[in-house]
Amino acid sequence: TKQVQIWSVSDLKVLATLDLPPSGQGDHSADPAEARILSDGSVYVGTFACGVYHIEDAYGPKPKAVFVHAFPGGTEMHNSCAVPVVVGKYYVQTVPEINGLIALDVSDPKKPVEASRILFDQKFHMTHWIAADRKSDRMVVTGNDMSWALVVKIDPATGAMKVDETLPDGINFDRASWPHGNSGPAKVHGALFGQ
Repeated sequence: TKQVQIWSVSDLKVLATLDLPPSGQGDHSADPAEARILSDGSVYVGTFACGVYHIEDAYGPKPKAVFVHAFPGGTEMHNSCAVPVVVGKYYVQTVPEINGLIALDVSDPKKPVEASRILFDQKFHMTHWIAADRKSDRMVVTGNDMSWALVVKIDPATGAMKVDETLPDGINFDRASWPHGNSGPAKVHGALFGQ
C-alpha cells in the first residue's frame, strides 16, 4: 500500500485515509510502517522503502502527507528501513543499506537535517529494531532475526551516536546451550528497556 489512515481510538472510526505522494527520488511511498510523534507533537510516518512523511494537520480536519526525507536503501527486502525512534529532537532510523543508524534533527519537521550517522561492523548486519531508554542516553538496536543486540548512546545536544563502550561487542545470543536446554542460537527481533 501507499496509504496511511488516521483513526479515532475511542470509537474505532477512520478519520482520514491519506495517499503518500511520490518522493520524486524513487519509490519511497511504498509500504508505510511506523508512525512517530515528534517532540513538538508533529507526526512522521516512515516507510519500509526508506521514505519519511510529515503528516501536516494530523489532528485537524484536513490532514495531508508530505514527503520530507529519503534514507539510503529501501529498494529490496535486505535493505528496507524498519523501526525508527524519537529521542528529543532526533528521529533515529535503522538503515540496513549503510549497516547502521541515521539521526535526523527534526527541530523543523518540514525540513529535517541529518545530524549524524553511525556505521556498524559487518557482524552487526541487517539493522532492524531500535528502542530508546527514556531514563538515559541509550538505545538498543537489533538485527532482523539475527543473534545480536547493540547498545548505542546518543548525545542529546548534537545527535552524535556511538556504541556503548561498556558493551563494545554487543550482546551475543549465538550459543548452543541455555538454562532451559540446548536449543541453539536465539533469533532476536525486538528489544526494549525495562523499568
